[in-house]
Amino acid sequence: SAGGPASVKYAMQNSSTVPVKAIEVTLTEIVRFSAQGHHSSSSTALFHTRLSPQDAGLDQALRPLENGSQVGDLMALRDMLESDRFKVNFNIPAGARNTYNGSIIHVEHSLMIKVITTFGSANPTLQRPIQMFSRARP
Repeated sequence: SAGGPASVKYAMQNSSTVPVKAIEVTLTEIVRFSAQGHHSSSSTALFHTRLSPQDAGLDQALRPLENGSQVGDLMALRDMLESDRFKVNFNIPAGARNTYNGSIIHVEHSLMIKVITTFGSANPTLQRPIQMFSRARP
């Protein structure tokens, strides 16, 4: 909720032959307005950070993929997700809006994770919509 703490847990493994330089995490708010043929939109980064591979806990050792290693890899990734060591903590700005889908105004939120590699055109990006709401007060 706006003005409160949040965290994103993650798990990753580099199975490519390209080293990772950094991992970027961005939370974006998109506001769209549409009425009587008029349209407007704005986008605001609510949070952005850039982690080094060491800070993210990424093992940079390049190793060939082996047959049958997928189960072990998945178990290691599961263990990373269950750990509190692999997460990004941040505060959502007090001015952040709730996710909203009205007839005139839409407020959307998106979490983007981008892996910056040494091979510029191979920067994989994962973007997912998320919903933000204020906590109900008793």
